[in-house]
Amino acid sequence: MYDSHCADTKKCCSNGCGFSCMEPYDASKCLYNGTQYNVGDTIMKGPCETCTCFGHMGPYSDGFSCAHMDCPHFFQTFTCPPGTVLKDVPGVCCAQCLPPEFKNCPTKTTTVHVNEHNVVNLKVALQHIVATDHHGNVLSLTYSTMELRHCACSETFRNEHQIAVSTYPDDHGRISTCSMIVKVHDPHPPTFVTCPSKIQDFEDEVINWVKPTVTDNVKVYMNELRSAYRNNTRFPDGNHMVTYIASDHEGNIAVCSFRVEIWKRDSKDPAMPTTLQRQKSSGEHEHNIKDKLHIILPVLGGIVLIAMAVILYMCCRRSRSGMRNTNQYAARGHTNATYGGYEGPPPDYDNIANQKLPPYTSSEPPVYEEIQKSKLPDDAGMDNPTYADPEEVKVSVQKLSDVTKA
Repeated sequence: MYDSHCADTKKCCSNGCGFSCMEPYDASKCLYNGTQYNVGDTIMKGPCETCTCFGHMGPYSDGFSCAHMDCPHFFQTFTCPPGTVLKDVPGVCCAQCLPPEFKNCPTKTTTVHVNEHNVVNLKVALQHIVATDHHGNVLSLTYSTMELRHCACSETFRNEHQIAVSTYPDDHGRISTCSMIVKVHDPHPPTFVTCPSKIQDFEDEVINWVKPTVTDNVKVYMNELRSAYRNNTRFPDGNHMVTYIASDHEGNIAVCSFRVEIWKRDSKDPAMPTTLQRQKSSGEHEHNIKDKLHIILPVLGGIVLIAMAVILYMCCRRSRSGMRNTNQYAARGHTNATYGGYEGPPPDYDNIANQKLPPYTSSEPPVYEEIQKSKLPDDAGMDNPTYADPEEVKVSVQKLSDVTKA
């Protein structure tokens, strides 16, 4: 093969195994993998091979002078520092002395799910993360936070946590750490504890029900009624579906639905439920009773009014009779009799206080004349003797005075 066999400006050159057409290059430069390097440039042809360009004028076929690096572990006296193990690393010339190593350490956000009690155990949720020592033995792990809970909120960032997982010290006291972002997720929807059953009634009745109760492992965010008609209102004739929708902060939903069947009270439809037919018959009977009561009640009211009037009259009559009897006996109650009428000034009396008493003797007391009592009835409460005649009073006093002087 000759240069004439090559196109354009290419020349016939030896490639080590034969000849090929290639672009001519400056003999003062080096060519490696299609790239020209100036004299003095250094390149790495391999992890342990360093080459320097001397140009094609030198003794090297490609213009590079290369040297190989000797790794320390090639010597028998080499040992790794405590807590590390010698391992080959891709792209690195010599094996590296590495500490305990993690397997499956997440490089992206890891999602974990809470249980029905709103708790997630990271040791269980991240059990795929494993760490080994320089002997390949699995090491126990510790977590910066062992348990997480959902924040019971709608802000996503509040459910993201920075978690660090570290190994227990190996035989040489070395540890390794794996850091990651963990996002807490709630997969459990709310649960309706109660939900009304089918309601059947007439259109003239107010329809009501007990609002359904709902629970959630984290927190109920919404429990909303989805219906054209509200509770404690009248529904028109026909079938209606009432629905409650509950959701939590994660967007999980639960549904409670029940049917409301409304009938006209005068409906003759044989499909009307038996309970409503009985209620209808009972209502007609009550209506008849009410019509009769419209007549009976006024009559009873009149009778009661007449009876009350008679009783009131008797009470008033008895009260008046009692007052008359009281007046008749009032004079016979407590009577303080008084002296009878007296015309002119009272008689003169001797001043007994200035007179001396007679000497004491052991004789019997003098006999006094009995004072004549009043001839008034003696059935009064207290009997005070009275004098019928003022002259008698004067005579009695005079006699008493004479006895005292004696």
